[in-house]
Amino acid sequence: ALLSTLQQQNTLLANHPNSYLYQTLSSLVNFDGYYLESEPCLVCNDPEVPYQQKKLNSLQTESKFTGNTYINKFKDSYTIQQITVNISDISKSRMIKTINLYYNNKAVQDIAELRDQWKMWKKVKSCELAPAQRKLVVDFLVPITATNFLVEFADFHEDLQMKAMEKLTCPRCNQIVTDKHGLCNNCRENAFQCRQCRNINYENLNAFLCNECGYSKYANFSISAKAKPSFACDRISNDEERDTAMELVDKESENAYYCYSQIASHKKPISELILQIKSDTAVDESSNDSLVNSNISQLAHLYGEECKRSFTSLSRSMQILLGTRRELVAYNQRTSSKPTVVDAQIRPANQCFGCANSFITLSLALVDNLSQVPQIRKLLVSCKVLQELISTNMLQGTSANRAETRKVICSLVKDDSNATNVLNSLLWKKFDYALDNHLRVDIAGFIKNEIQLLIEAAAIQDSCWESRLQLLLKLFFTATQYDNNPAIVNQIILPCMRHLTIITKPNFTAPTGEEQKPLYKVSPPEGHPSVLFSTWSEKPQFKDWKEQAETAFIGEETEEADQTSTTTVDVSVIRKVITKWKLLAGITASSPLQLSDGWISSLLFCRNSVSVREEAVQLIENLSTTETRKRAFLTLLESKLGQAIVSGDAAKEYFRLFQSMVEKTEAKVYLTLRGFLKKITDLILREIERIQSLEQTFTSDISQGFVLQTFVSILASFLEVPGIRRKFKEDQLMITLLDGFLSIRGIIVQKTKLTDDSATQLITLLKSLHGDNEQDNQRFMVACIKALDKHSSGRTPIFIFEQLCNIVCPTKPEPEYLMSLNKSPTQEEFIRGSMNRNPYTSKDAGPLMRDVKNKICRDLDLRGLLEDDNSMELLVCNQIIKLDLSVKQVFEQVWMKALNITKPEDAPPMDVLYRLQGLDGDATEEFVENLPAENDDEVDPEEQYAITSIMSECGGLEAMIDQINGINNFDTERELAHHVLKLLLHCCKIKVNRQKLLHMNSVGVLLEKLKLAFPRESQADIAELLLLIIESIVSEANIAEEQTSEDIEGLDTQIEQNQLEEAKSQMSMFLGKLSSPLVRCNPRIVKSVTRVLPVLTYGQEPIAEILGLFFVPFLNFEQFDTTEFEDVDLVFHLDCFVNVTTSIRQDSNGMKLRDVFEKLGITNRLYDHLTSLMPKGEQSDNDEAWQTFTEHGSLVYVLQSLAGLVKGHVPTQQKAIERDIISGLYHLSGMSTQNKLGNYAENLLDALALNNPAVSQAIQDVKSSIEEKKKEIAKAARQRILDQMNMQAEPSALDDQSTCIIHAGALENFDFGDLEDEAFSCKVCREGYVYM
Repeated sequence: ALLSTLQQQNTLLANHPNSYLYQTLSSLVNFDGYYLESEPCLVCNDPEVPYQQKKLNSLQTESKFTGNTYINKFKDSYTIQQITVNISDISKSRMIKTINLYYNNKAVQDIAELRDQWKMWKKVKSCELAPAQRKLVVDFLVPITATNFLVEFADFHEDLQMKAMEKLTCPRCNQIVTDKHGLCNNCRENAFQCRQCRNINYENLNAFLCNECGYSKYANFSISAKAKPSFACDRISNDEERDTAMELVDKESENAYYCYSQIASHKKPISELILQIKSDTAVDESSNDSLVNSNISQLAHLYGEECKRSFTSLSRSMQILLGTRRELVAYNQRTSSKPTVVDAQIRPANQCFGCANSFITLSLALVDNLSQVPQIRKLLVSCKVLQELISTNMLQGTSANRAETRKVICSLVKDDSNATNVLNSLLWKKFDYALDNHLRVDIAGFIKNEIQLLIEAAAIQDSCWESRLQLLLKLFFTATQYDNNPAIVNQIILPCMRHLTIITKPNFTAPTGEEQKPLYKVSPPEGHPSVLFSTWSEKPQFKDWKEQAETAFIGEETEEADQTSTTTVDVSVIRKVITKWKLLAGITASSPLQLSDGWISSLLFCRNSVSVREEAVQLIENLSTTETRKRAFLTLLESKLGQAIVSGDAAKEYFRLFQSMVEKTEAKVYLTLRGFLKKITDLILREIERIQSLEQTFTSDISQGFVLQTFVSILASFLEVPGIRRKFKEDQLMITLLDGFLSIRGIIVQKTKLTDDSATQLITLLKSLHGDNEQDNQRFMVACIKALDKHSSGRTPIFIFEQLCNIVCPTKPEPEYLMSLNKSPTQEEFIRGSMNRNPYTSKDAGPLMRDVKNKICRDLDLRGLLEDDNSMELLVCNQIIKLDLSVKQVFEQVWMKALNITKPEDAPPMDVLYRLQGLDGDATEEFVENLPAENDDEVDPEEQYAITSIMSECGGLEAMIDQINGINNFDTERELAHHVLKLLLHCCKIKVNRQKLLHMNSVGVLLEKLKLAFPRESQADIAELLLLIIESIVSEANIAEEQTSEDIEGLDTQIEQNQLEEAKSQMSMFLGKLSSPLVRCNPRIVKSVTRVLPVLTYGQEPIAEILGLFFVPFLNFEQFDTTEFEDVDLVFHLDCFVNVTTSIRQDSNGMKLRDVFEKLGITNRLYDHLTSLMPKGEQSDNDEAWQTFTEHGSLVYVLQSLAGLVKGHVPTQQKAIERDIISGLYHLSGMSTQNKLGNYAENLLDALALNNPAVSQAIQDVKSSIEEKKKEIAKAARQRILDQMNMQAEPSALDDQSTCIIHAGALENFDFGDLEDEAFSCKVCREGYVYM
């Protein structure tokens, strides 16, 4: 009877007119009811919930306010039919005039995101209110569905007379406040603050609402909403009510028929839409608001809204009709004098689709319970209940019914070999057909339920588990042959892999109704007997394997061996696990652990399913339970790195597995010993070359660079191990890595975020490899130079030389200091606001204390004080700081010194007190005007730049000269030229590089490029660098000439004439450039040229004569002093002459140049002019002759030039004694003049005394005689004053100083009357003789 009834109900569901529609709709739309029934079942359908009136704040989870809006975020989405606004405590000065209502369904985390975002709101109603109106009811013709709701008080009735009478009162003392800023004169409280939360809306002081809590001083209001109507039939008690009920029946009957017609009319379009979707004739279009297919959207609208609405209305009408008719019948029975007896009729068969589904659900539950009894289970199987469930119930009905059907089937086949065989036969027949015809059938819909049934059946732990597992593996391995088909991968392979992953999980316990036991009782020993799937699938071998397993696991505990029923399950599970492991790993009993490149590798890189790749990763992790297996899998994964390049982003899970397996240092060392570093570096270069080869295709892939980024991350993790890092450096793999980085840096078409991230990781990795010691830095420098051979175009050379500059001459980062800027407590009333973001950094403020002051002025809106340095004072450690001092100096020398801290990073933020000057009276704090500058210890360049010596060995100098030689326009290649010249200049700091450059004849190349840079003002810095480099090289040539005359670039005796002519042409060229207007307008180039001119003489007299004769015509100092107007050309050449003379070095070539200048009479001309102007006789600062002497402008040039020419040159130094000018120079050095003649005279005296004892002694004699003379004059003046005061000086007994002693009666004749005058008192404190 049960089977017959079940079949009857299954037939009803299968043959129901709407069965196909319901089954299809359930897979396409949100299916929550059977809305196509013409006779709605009152058992399956309930009426809607009635509307309810609720306070708006009871529906909300969050609310925000502005000056005129009230914003609510509801707990859920609500259908609102009516809004009621109640207003009370209305202020007559300002009353609500217009209320606007808005809503939206935006899902936001914070309702504040919707504040002032009017575009996100939909306006639903605008209501006008009369003055003093207290209630507003807004009904929506079509209920709105809202998640967020906004009420805007848009306009107001304002009574100006009442507003004028309204006074602003203090919330604290209730005093009337008249201050325009709202400050109470009595208690200093702000009257504009909210009376409820004390918030002040500075943007709108007269806002209707508080923007913090929603309080309004003009009115109180409450808002409520109404939703969800309901129906109830009242008891009929009289004829009038009966007539009313009859009218209601007629009305609802009409409405029911109308709804029935509506449902019937919707069936046709629904059927057509389903047909279009199923037959693939639907137009693939999307609406503007959704990405769903338009036909599915229409289907959801028709069924989920139109049909549901009509069916709901029909159900409600049927309920009303049923309830009303019941009350009518009851009333007629009560009022009739002769009650009518109605014969009971046989109830017609129930054709309700929902009730049939419910019956099947209950029947399945009953069968499930009955199947727990073995005898009844066998009876059910013999009655072919299993076939009925598989063929019918598992394919139709709701998802819950199908799940219950699978559960019942699993119960029926448990421990029943016949039922298991029937199940396996039915399932494999369908699987085989699906695989053979996978291109012609819909795999997902065809075998979805059967796959799920197989997975659930394979999880049963019983005596028949082996055959079900065989079927699952047979299906799995067969399906792997079609791994390029997405449907088979996702619908067959993926579920099977998930099951295999679950049963191979360590310590996994399968869920059963009985006592649960872990699957892994013991670990299988190495060399355990294995079973091939090909032989096991033909014939079960569990008994043979069990005997071997029991022999192998002889150490099992006794009580576990005695548990026969449980042992079967445990051993079977062990059998499954061990067999699975053997099968998946491809291991035989007699062979060592070796992994073949089989199906698991292809599934690791399966492009058709991310889930399959994840399950493959999980399966390998489950099987890697021992170190041997981990090492074997690691070797397999390492061999697949090359395949990852082809797979692209499909290798993401593979990379995650690989990175997790090499997380330990032991795994990294193991792979390193197998040559992994060379392999991964080559793979990185190979991937970069592949990306670079796509540059010409003009096709881009957003995921381009994923594999490269992962490779770099793996390499970086390996290099974190010190030993591996050291081996990487020793193998010189840095060159390959740098080559790859330079290649990836130059891509344009294939450039993505991932390639940029890869380049950033590569450069970070390269920087970390060469920052440990000098040897690593030199290796990196060699790699950079070698990379120039391959990457010599584009901006790559710029980057290479930039990296080299960062190593040789790194830019020191500007230190960052923290400051806490606080206002003086005594000036709270004078300075508005405060610096609330303490601590501030010196980078934000600026390098000087003036910048700190200006930041304070800007932030506090004191812009009038920005240009005034005397308006605001900054105090640190109770000391006034001069604004010219740097923040660094003040922090380190004032703040840290006061705290006794040596390291800046240990110091707290510096407290800086700011105040307006003069408001607190005269300052009494100490004024810090100057701080000692930091003097860095001078380091020998040979030591400081020793790392550049590698440039002379690896071809770096040649590469730099070639780069310079290849530059034809310094404007277009300015950046490259700057980096190359900067690096070359620092390389010239050491001797070995200068000598190398001499052998390379580099001066000629540099001079040629200097000719290009001279004419352009924009290339002044380039020309300056070239001149400095030339100076370094030529200076080295001069030194080398002194030591040897062979194999140098200096003037060799064998080729003297040729080189002499070349040197002359160089000198003439430079002197000619000095006359060029383009050079003369650039002081930096002029200074560099005049500095290098003495070096370019090479110690040769002919060249030195050219230099000296060039300046001789301009040494007419008498004309310079007598000329009324300044000769610009003369001044320029005199400045150049001063620069040349002061740049002459203290070497043999420099002395030869001084000899030539003396021979040309230049030195004598300077001496003659100085001697002719210097006064003779008594020397006094106030002497008119000396005043006239200091007014000669030519002395500035004479003193400086003469200092350069006599420095270390004994013949010219002696002339100072012969001409007797030492005393005059000494007197001039003590004078203060506008042209700094005192400093120049002092420098000249130092130059005269250099390496000349005779002149030094003469200077010392003059100094001593002048000091003695000054002492005598001072002593005489003192004695004269003592005599006038009747005092005398007597020697002290304690020291050499004398003591003044007053004679008795010396003050008797002194007149103190004048002291009574006002002039003899202090102007500040009035203290004086009068107040003694």
